[in-house]
Amino acid sequence: MRRTDTAPASTPLNAFPLIAARSVDTFCEGITRLFADSSFDVTIDRKSHQPFEANVGFRRFGRVGLMHGSYSARISATFSDVKFYTQGLPVRGAGRQATGGHAHIVGNMTGGVLSPDTEIGLVFDAGFEHYAFLIEPEAVVAKLTALTGRRLDAPPRFTGETNFRTPAAQRLRKLATQFASRSGDAGAIPLIISELEQRTIVLFLFANSHDHSHWLDTDPPPAAPWQVRRTEDYIEAHWDRPIAIEALSDLCGCSVRSLFHHFRRSRGYSPMEFQRHVRLHRAHALLSRPDEATSVTRIAFGCGFGNLGHFSTYFREAFGEKPSEVLARARRRSDV
Repeated sequence: MRRTDTAPASTPLNAFPLIAARSVDTFCEGITRLFADSSFDVTIDRKSHQPFEANVGFRRFGRVGLMHGSYSARISATFSDVKFYTQGLPVRGAGRQATGGHAHIVGNMTGGVLSPDTEIGLVFDAGFEHYAFLIEPEAVVAKLTALTGRRLDAPPRFTGETNFRTPAAQRLRKLATQFASRSGDAGAIPLIISELEQRTIVLFLFANSHDHSHWLDTDPPPAAPWQVRRTEDYIEAHWDRPIAIEALSDLCGCSVRSLFHHFRRSRGYSPMEFQRHVRLHRAHALLSRPDEATSVTRIAFGCGFGNLGHFSTYFREAFGEKPSEVLARARRRSDV
Protein backbone atom coordinates (compact mmCIF):
# COMPACT_ATOMS: atom_id res chain seq x y z
CA MET A 1 0.00 0.00 0.00
CA ARG A 2 1.31 3.44 -0.90
CA ARG A 3 2.19 5.54 2.15
CA THR A 4 0.81 9.09 2.32
CA ASP A 5 1.18 12.15 4.52
CA THR A 6 -2.06 11.23 6.25
CA ALA A 7 -0.68 7.94 7.59
CA PRO A 8 -0.91 7.66 11.39
CA ALA A 9 2.19 8.73 13.27
CA SER A 10 4.34 6.10 14.95
CA THR A 11 5.10 7.78 18.27
CA PRO A 12 4.66 7.23 22.01
CA LEU A 13 2.05 10.01 21.70
CA ASN A 14 0.20 8.07 19.02
CA ALA A 15 -3.18 9.16 20.41
CA PHE A 16 -2.12 12.80 19.93
CA PRO A 17 -0.62 12.98 16.42
CA LEU A 18 0.59 16.33 15.13
CA ILE A 19 2.66 15.41 12.07
CA ALA A 20 2.94 12.31 9.92
CA ALA A 21 4.93 13.76 7.04
CA ARG A 22 6.60 12.31 3.97
CA SER A 23 7.49 15.73 2.55
CA VAL A 24 9.22 18.82 3.89
CA ASP A 25 6.22 21.03 3.08
CA THR A 26 3.87 18.87 5.12
CA PHE A 27 6.38 18.77 7.98
CA CYS A 28 6.65 22.58 7.99
CA GLU A 29 2.86 22.93 7.99
CA GLY A 30 2.73 20.83 11.14
CA ILE A 31 5.56 22.74 12.81
CA THR A 32 3.69 25.97 12.10
CA ARG A 33 0.80 24.73 14.25
CA LEU A 34 3.17 24.04 17.14
CA PHE A 35 5.47 27.06 16.85
CA ALA A 36 2.87 29.70 15.99
CA ASP A 37 4.18 33.30 15.80
CA SER A 38 7.76 31.96 15.53
CA SER A 39 10.15 32.07 12.61
CA PHE A 40 11.77 28.87 11.41
CA ASP A 41 13.48 27.30 8.44
CA VAL A 42 13.90 23.57 7.79
CA THR A 43 16.17 21.90 5.24
CA ILE A 44 16.70 18.23 4.43
CA ASP A 45 20.02 16.60 3.53
CA ARG A 46 19.52 16.03 -0.18
CA LYS A 47 22.68 13.93 -0.44
CA SER A 48 21.16 11.21 1.70
CA HIS A 49 19.41 8.34 -0.03
CA GLN A 50 17.17 7.91 3.02
CA PRO A 51 13.57 8.93 2.21
CA PHE A 52 12.23 11.70 4.42
CA GLU A 53 9.75 10.75 7.09
CA ALA A 54 8.85 12.69 10.23
CA ASN A 55 6.42 11.60 12.93
CA VAL A 56 5.56 14.05 15.68
CA GLY A 57 3.06 13.79 18.52
CA PHE A 58 2.12 16.57 20.91
CA ARG A 59 0.04 16.70 24.08
CA ARG A 60 -0.61 19.58 26.44
CA PHE A 61 -0.84 19.36 30.23
CA GLY A 62 -1.84 22.77 31.53
CA ARG A 63 0.99 25.22 30.87
CA VAL A 64 3.34 22.43 29.78
CA GLY A 65 3.30 20.59 26.48
CA LEU A 66 5.15 17.41 25.54
CA MET A 67 6.37 16.73 22.01
CA HIS A 68 7.83 13.50 20.67
CA GLY A 69 9.54 13.48 17.29
CA SER A 70 11.40 10.99 15.11
CA TYR A 71 13.08 11.75 11.77
CA SER A 72 14.32 9.30 9.16
CA ALA A 73 16.64 11.70 7.31
CA ARG A 74 19.16 14.29 8.43
CA ILE A 75 17.52 17.68 8.93
CA SER A 76 18.68 21.18 9.80
CA ALA A 77 16.44 23.82 11.33
CA THR A 78 16.65 27.33 12.75
CA PHE A 79 14.08 28.83 15.11
CA SER A 80 13.68 32.37 16.42
CA ASP A 81 11.06 34.38 18.29
CA VAL A 82 9.84 31.26 20.08
CA LYS A 83 7.43 32.27 22.83
CA PHE A 84 8.09 29.48 25.32
CA TYR A 85 10.93 27.53 26.90
CA THR A 86 11.84 24.33 25.09
CA GLN A 87 13.67 21.48 26.84
CA GLY A 88 15.14 18.93 24.44
CA LEU A 89 15.42 15.34 25.69
CA PRO A 90 17.17 13.03 23.19
CA VAL A 91 16.09 9.39 23.07
CA ARG A 92 18.08 7.97 20.15
CA GLY A 93 20.69 9.24 17.71
CA ALA A 94 22.75 12.41 17.77
CA GLY A 95 22.56 16.03 16.73
CA ARG A 96 23.98 19.49 17.30
CA GLN A 97 22.59 22.67 18.80
CA ALA A 98 23.87 26.22 18.47
CA THR A 99 22.47 29.14 20.46
CA GLY A 100 23.89 32.38 21.79
CA GLY A 101 27.22 31.79 20.05
CA HIS A 102 27.69 28.44 21.79
CA ALA A 103 27.42 25.05 20.09
CA HIS A 104 27.27 21.58 21.63
CA ILE A 105 26.48 17.98 20.77
CA VAL A 106 22.99 16.69 21.50
CA GLY A 107 22.83 13.00 22.37
CA ASN A 108 22.58 10.47 25.16
CA MET A 109 24.26 12.60 27.84
CA THR A 110 23.45 16.12 26.64
CA GLY A 111 20.29 17.93 25.65
CA GLY A 112 19.40 21.48 24.82
CA VAL A 113 17.32 24.36 26.18
CA LEU A 114 15.83 27.22 24.20
CA SER A 115 14.81 30.36 26.06
CA PRO A 116 12.04 32.56 24.67
CA ASP A 117 12.92 35.13 22.01
CA THR A 118 16.36 33.65 21.26
CA GLU A 119 17.58 32.01 18.08
CA ILE A 120 18.62 28.40 17.89
CA GLY A 121 20.13 26.21 15.18
CA LEU A 122 19.54 22.47 15.22
CA VAL A 123 20.92 19.57 13.21
CA PHE A 124 19.41 16.10 13.72
CA ASP A 125 21.15 13.13 12.14
CA ALA A 126 19.12 10.46 10.36
CA GLY A 127 17.27 8.28 12.85
CA PHE A 128 17.14 10.96 15.55
CA GLU A 129 14.36 10.64 18.13
CA HIS A 130 13.59 12.96 21.02
CA TYR A 131 11.12 14.37 23.48
CA ALA A 132 10.74 18.09 24.13
CA PHE A 133 8.91 19.92 26.88
CA LEU A 134 7.37 23.25 25.87
CA ILE A 135 6.80 25.45 28.94
CA GLU A 136 5.05 28.82 29.19
CA PRO A 137 7.41 31.54 30.51
CA GLU A 138 4.88 32.92 33.02
CA ALA A 139 4.70 29.51 34.69
CA VAL A 140 8.49 29.30 34.95
CA VAL A 141 8.68 32.77 36.50
CA ALA A 142 5.95 31.92 39.04
CA LYS A 143 7.67 28.69 40.15
CA LEU A 144 11.12 30.30 40.36
CA THR A 145 9.72 33.19 42.41
CA ALA A 146 8.08 30.74 44.82
CA LEU A 147 11.25 28.66 45.12
CA THR A 148 13.58 31.58 45.81
CA GLY A 149 11.27 34.12 47.44
CA ARG A 150 12.66 36.76 45.08
CA ARG A 151 10.83 38.79 42.47
CA LEU A 152 12.28 38.51 39.00
CA ASP A 153 12.85 41.55 36.79
CA ALA A 154 12.80 39.32 33.71
CA PRO A 155 12.29 35.63 32.86
CA PRO A 156 15.39 33.49 33.51
CA ARG A 157 17.88 32.93 30.68
CA PHE A 158 19.40 29.48 30.26
CA THR A 159 22.86 28.50 29.03
CA GLY A 160 21.41 26.19 26.37
CA GLU A 161 22.98 22.87 27.40
CA THR A 162 21.56 20.16 29.67
CA ASN A 163 23.84 17.61 31.36
CA PHE A 164 21.92 14.35 31.84
CA ARG A 165 24.45 13.08 34.36
CA THR A 166 22.77 15.21 37.03
CA PRO A 167 19.95 13.65 39.10
CA ALA A 168 17.45 16.42 38.28
CA ALA A 169 18.04 16.07 34.53
CA GLN A 170 17.70 12.30 34.74
CA ARG A 171 14.38 12.66 36.55
CA LEU A 172 13.23 15.20 33.98
CA ARG A 173 13.94 12.80 31.11
CA LYS A 174 12.15 10.00 32.96
CA LEU A 175 9.21 12.31 33.52
CA ALA A 176 8.82 12.75 29.76
CA THR A 177 8.09 9.05 29.35
CA GLN A 178 5.64 9.25 32.25
CA PHE A 179 3.92 12.18 30.55
CA ALA A 180 3.65 10.17 27.35
CA SER A 181 2.11 7.22 29.19
CA ARG A 182 -0.64 9.32 30.79
CA SER A 183 -3.71 8.20 28.91
CA GLY A 184 -7.43 7.80 29.44
CA ASP A 185 -8.83 9.09 32.72
CA ALA A 186 -5.43 9.83 34.31
CA GLY A 187 -4.53 12.28 31.57
CA ALA A 188 -7.80 14.19 31.96
CA ILE A 189 -7.96 14.75 35.73
CA PRO A 190 -7.10 18.37 36.69
CA LEU A 191 -5.41 17.28 39.93
CA ILE A 192 -2.98 14.98 38.12
CA ILE A 193 -2.41 17.40 35.24
CA SER A 194 -1.59 20.29 37.60
CA GLU A 195 0.90 18.29 39.64
CA LEU A 196 2.62 16.85 36.57
CA GLU A 197 2.94 20.39 35.26
CA GLN A 198 4.45 21.63 38.53
CA ARG A 199 6.91 18.76 38.83
CA THR A 200 8.10 19.34 35.27
CA ILE A 201 8.74 23.05 35.78
CA VAL A 202 10.56 22.57 39.10
CA LEU A 203 12.79 19.84 37.65
CA PHE A 204 13.41 22.02 34.60
CA LEU A 205 14.71 24.82 36.84
CA PHE A 206 17.01 22.52 38.82
CA ALA A 207 18.22 20.49 35.83
CA ASN A 208 19.58 23.47 33.87
CA SER A 209 21.96 26.33 34.46
CA HIS A 210 20.41 29.80 34.24
CA ASP A 211 21.01 33.32 35.52
CA HIS A 212 19.18 32.59 38.81
CA SER A 213 20.74 29.18 39.52
CA HIS A 214 22.84 30.56 42.38
CA TRP A 215 19.66 31.21 44.39
CA LEU A 216 18.77 27.53 44.05
CA ASP A 217 22.26 26.31 44.96
CA THR A 218 22.75 28.23 48.21
CA ASP A 219 21.33 27.25 51.61
CA PRO A 220 17.96 28.96 52.17
CA PRO A 221 17.20 31.01 55.29
CA PRO A 222 15.38 29.04 58.00
CA ALA A 223 11.60 28.85 58.25
CA ALA A 224 9.73 28.95 61.57
CA PRO A 225 7.89 26.04 63.27
CA TRP A 226 4.53 27.81 62.80
CA GLN A 227 5.13 27.86 59.05
CA VAL A 228 5.58 24.08 59.05
CA ARG A 229 2.37 23.58 61.06
CA ARG A 230 0.45 25.90 58.76
CA THR A 231 1.69 23.94 55.75
CA GLU A 232 0.52 20.65 57.28
CA ASP A 233 -2.92 22.11 58.02
CA TYR A 234 -3.19 23.43 54.47
CA ILE A 235 -2.24 20.11 52.89
CA GLU A 236 -4.72 18.20 55.05
CA ALA A 237 -7.50 20.64 54.15
CA HIS A 238 -6.70 20.53 50.44
CA TRP A 239 -5.73 16.87 50.05
CA ASP A 240 -7.94 16.40 46.95
CA ARG A 241 -6.76 19.56 45.17
CA PRO A 242 -3.49 20.55 43.52
CA ILE A 243 -0.94 22.01 45.94
CA ALA A 244 0.90 24.75 44.07
CA ILE A 245 4.20 25.84 45.55
CA GLU A 246 3.16 29.45 44.90
CA ALA A 247 0.25 28.92 47.30
CA LEU A 248 2.56 27.51 49.98
CA SER A 249 4.95 30.44 49.58
CA ASP A 250 2.11 32.97 49.90
CA LEU A 251 0.59 31.07 52.82
CA CYS A 252 3.78 31.06 54.89
CA GLY A 253 5.41 34.25 53.64
CA CYS A 254 8.72 32.60 52.81
CA SER A 255 10.43 30.83 49.94
CA VAL A 256 9.41 27.26 49.26
CA ARG A 257 13.03 26.17 49.58
CA SER A 258 13.14 27.58 53.13
CA LEU A 259 9.86 25.90 53.96
CA PHE A 260 10.83 22.51 52.52
CA HIS A 261 14.27 22.62 54.16
CA HIS A 262 12.88 23.28 57.65
CA PHE A 263 9.97 20.89 57.11
CA ARG A 264 12.37 18.04 56.37
CA ARG A 265 14.65 18.94 59.29
CA SER A 266 11.81 19.09 61.81
CA ARG A 267 9.58 16.32 60.45
CA GLY A 268 12.02 13.99 58.69
CA TYR A 269 10.13 14.14 55.40
CA SER A 270 9.12 16.69 52.78
CA PRO A 271 5.73 18.42 52.39
CA MET A 272 5.09 16.33 49.27
CA GLU A 273 5.79 13.13 51.21
CA PHE A 274 3.37 14.35 53.87
CA GLN A 275 0.82 15.03 51.14
CA ARG A 276 1.22 11.47 49.86
CA HIS A 277 0.73 10.15 53.40
CA VAL A 278 -2.51 12.11 53.78
CA ARG A 279 -3.81 11.00 50.39
CA LEU A 280 -3.01 7.34 51.06
CA HIS A 281 -5.05 7.43 54.26
CA ARG A 282 -7.92 9.09 52.39
CA ALA A 283 -7.69 6.39 49.73
CA HIS A 284 -7.76 3.67 52.39
CA ALA A 285 -10.86 5.21 53.97
CA LEU A 286 -12.66 5.46 50.62
CA LEU A 287 -11.81 1.87 49.68
CA SER A 288 -13.04 0.71 53.08
CA ARG A 289 -16.45 2.35 52.51
CA PRO A 290 -17.21 1.65 48.85
CA ASP A 291 -20.30 2.41 46.85
CA GLU A 292 -21.31 0.87 43.53
CA ALA A 293 -18.95 3.10 41.54
CA THR A 294 -15.87 2.54 43.73
CA SER A 295 -12.84 1.00 42.02
CA VAL A 296 -9.13 1.02 42.79
CA THR A 297 -8.45 3.02 39.62
CA ARG A 298 -11.08 5.63 40.40
CA ILE A 299 -9.88 6.07 43.98
CA ALA A 300 -6.22 6.26 42.94
CA PHE A 301 -6.88 8.93 40.32
CA GLY A 302 -9.21 10.86 42.62
CA CYS A 303 -6.51 10.94 45.31
CA GLY A 304 -3.91 12.26 42.89
CA PHE A 305 -2.05 9.05 41.98
CA GLY A 306 -1.71 8.99 38.21
CA ASN A 307 0.45 5.86 38.18
CA LEU A 308 -1.47 2.82 39.42
CA GLY A 309 1.70 0.80 39.98
CA HIS A 310 3.17 3.48 42.22
CA PHE A 311 -0.13 3.82 44.06
CA SER A 312 -0.25 0.10 44.79
CA THR A 313 3.37 0.10 45.99
CA TYR A 314 2.92 3.10 48.31
CA PHE A 315 -0.37 1.69 49.61
CA ARG A 316 1.13 -1.70 50.43
CA GLU A 317 4.12 -0.06 52.17
CA ALA A 318 1.75 2.03 54.28
CA PHE A 319 -0.89 -0.57 55.15
CA GLY A 320 0.64 -3.99 54.50
CA GLU A 321 -1.92 -5.00 51.88
CA LYS A 322 -2.97 -4.15 48.34
CA PRO A 323 -5.72 -1.60 47.59
CA SER A 324 -7.70 -4.35 45.85
CA GLU A 325 -7.60 -6.46 49.03
CA VAL A 326 -9.03 -3.63 51.13
CA LEU A 327 -11.79 -3.05 48.58
CA ALA A 328 -12.63 -6.77 48.30
CA ARG A 329 -12.87 -7.14 52.08
CA ALA A 330 -15.12 -4.11 52.34
CA ARG A 331 -17.44 -5.47 49.63
CA ARG A 332 -17.67 -8.82 51.39
CA ARG A 333 -18.72 -7.05 54.59
CA SER A 334 -21.41 -5.08 52.75
CA ASP A 335 -22.80 -8.31 51.25
CA VAL A 336 -23.31 -9.93 54.64
